[in-house]
Amino acid sequence: MVRQPWRSFRRGRGRGLREPAWVRTMAGLLLARGWPLLATALLLWWPLPTGTAAMETVRLTADRPSGQPVGTDIRFTALVAGTADSRYRFEIAPADALSRPTHLRDYAQQPTFTWAPLVEGWYRVRVIVKEGPSAPPGGEARLWYQVRPRAPGRRPHLMLAPDHPLVALYSLPPCEGLFQVQVRPVGGEQPWTTVVHRPCQRDRTQGVWIGGLASQAAYEVRALLLAGGQVTVTDSQTIVTGPLPDGVTFPAQTVVVPPAGVARPPVDLLVQSVMSRPDGGRPFPLATALDGQVVWYYGERGALLLRPGDPGQFLLHIVDLAALDQGRIVSTVLREIDLAGYTRRETTVESLNAQLAARGYATRLSGFHHEAIRLPSGHTLTLAYTERLLSDVQGFRGPVVLLGTAIIDLDPLWQVAWVWDAFDHLDVNRRAVLGEECTPENLSCPPSMLDRDGQPPWPQDWLHANALLALPDGHLLLSLRNQDWIVKIAYGHGTGDGRVLWRLGREGDFALEAPAGEPEPWFSHQHDLALVPATGRLVVYDNGNTRCAGA
Repeated sequence: MVRQPWRSFRRGRGRGLREPAWVRTMAGLLLARGWPLLATALLLWWPLPTGTAAMETVRLTADRPSGQPVGTDIRFTALVAGTADSRYRFEIAPADALSRPTHLRDYAQQPTFTWAPLVEGWYRVRVIVKEGPSAPPGGEARLWYQVRPRAPGRRPHLMLAPDHPLVALYSLPPCEGLFQVQVRPVGGEQPWTTVVHRPCQRDRTQGVWIGGLASQAAYEVRALLLAGGQVTVTDSQTIVTGPLPDGVTFPAQTVVVPPAGVARPPVDLLVQSVMSRPDGGRPFPLATALDGQVVWYYGERGALLLRPGDPGQFLLHIVDLAALDQGRIVSTVLREIDLAGYTRRETTVESLNAQLAARGYATRLSGFHHEAIRLPSGHTLTLAYTERLLSDVQGFRGPVVLLGTAIIDLDPLWQVAWVWDAFDHLDVNRRAVLGEECTPENLSCPPSMLDRDGQPPWPQDWLHANALLALPDGHLLLSLRNQDWIVKIAYGHGTGDGRVLWRLGREGDFALEAPAGEPEPWFSHQHDLALVPATGRLVVYDNGNTRCAGA
């Protein structure tokens, strides 16, 4: 264990109780004035309730001493004289008592968390421990950690990310106004590409990750400082990226060049996230240039990249590897990562089920699926499977399991803020349009929590929700593939009652002026939803299964 300059303070807690806000505020002010020992003493002095006996010995350590420079990867470990079933929640926040955590991982069995800070300053690191998935918080430990600048003078600092050969760290000195970071390949006088545009930090340095770089290639990087109507350009610096890692098989890419006269696609990069590969290799997200060169990847097996999160970050579902080895896509982890692959936020189905149970919800989740989106409010919405065992529905006599879906709204700390369960708002007697069932051969269904005999009637793939879209009016659109519907849900920016406002599709609430002779004018088994900002038109991918067998 590496000894810390300021020792971790730890104490058992009763149900996660903590010191009053004024104590945290005073501690933050002491840190800001350069008195970390006094800040630690204040927090140690304040009496806190003790937790359970097993949680009295929580300790928190780091594999590198406090005072590491920006961009260093630091591994925190919780040491607990508890049970093998313990769960750990990690939070990292600026020392300012008013700041919310910038990095967090909700309760999981891993007692470690790796962090690579981009902004200098003092941080408080906290781990909360409980003895099992449904147990209350039993104890916690915290430590102060200082991050020092890499650009202490007036010159930016450029380096490769600690654990990613295609990502660079650019650390900028304090500045006024706005800054842009620009990149271009060395040689050939190619135009500069702006990759970052954001406000400056006046009193501290800050770092940004730069992605979209090919392997073993040289790039120039510079910053433009925009303040008071003036533009200052820093001297460019050069960096050479590393080779692609050994042991990771990247999929073969075939580039089809459009014929002469066909316009070039209006994009420079293609981000790909696949569930399976024809070559049998492990699927993982990656980005390529239009010539097929890999310029970014996230190499964790079973990671499914869904949507952008905050700028420079991505939302992912992480597939259960045991299920993946059987060909099933069952996601049990929701994660947000940065360009260098470090976790910013993470939660699990198990953790959300514990929250739902504690708040009195009947909804239970069996896995995440298909979609997660970030809202302007900072909330995150994700889809998750639900199940119910019902009787005498959809033409079945006796009990049958229906596979449904839920929308889970998570606040910026990834705590449940709002829940929509399809079983509370949709007709359970309307069967899947093509009679889809979760047979043993249907690998798109998760293993059932309720169907125990493995005999017909099989669980019914009732809805197969596959896309979610937040509307400007604060409500939501949800694509229900197996119902051939897109439904509008009363979300109301998180205050709505969840009722279905309308249903778009066959047997829905709208008539369609179909072309003459078109027997199936409506979309069917659709995927993806998008609004065209200029027109407000809805774009949807029409699979057309009711028109074309096997579509």
